[in-house]
Amino acid sequence: MTTPRLRDVALITANDSLMIRFQFDNLDISAGTLLFGVFASSQDGTRSFQYGIKYLDAERIAYFVFDHASPNQQNWRDIEPTRSQTEVLAPFPVAEFDQLGPNPSLLAYVNVDGRDTQTESARHTHHLTQAPGTPTSTPGGYLTGVSALSREMAFGV
Repeated sequence: MTTPRLRDVALITANDSLMIRFQFDNLDISAGTLLFGVFASSQDGTRSFQYGIKYLDAERIAYFVFDHASPNQQNWRDIEPTRSQTEVLAPFPVAEFDQLGPNPSLLAYVNVDGRDTQTESARHTHHLTQAPGTPTSTPGGYLTGVSALSREMAFGV
């Protein structure tokens, strides 16, 4: 497996969903174990969650949100992230993310075969707020026609 290089991460909230878009230079999941995700915490550090996706030999074996304040981890088996050669778009419930308050700290990570290969803090974070009924579009055409307030946080890594 060629080690994937995480290029960009965007977190988009709208309605009851948190969409996390991971963009890679290359995304080879053909062999071995690949874990990637976002660690998000409130500014005061009292709340934190880990959002992650794990593949083993091209099969998704984990899709989760882990609450660092409890032993609880939510796992999804019936939801499949959208994946291409350079991008993964993964929907998560927004409830946990909303608990983090404004301007959460974000850390993206990539782990290959049990070894951290990349960890990046949010360098460029921006927020978008829009009026109800205004269509939303992100690169790649995701989330078009969202009719609720939304915000986007993105960081290049």
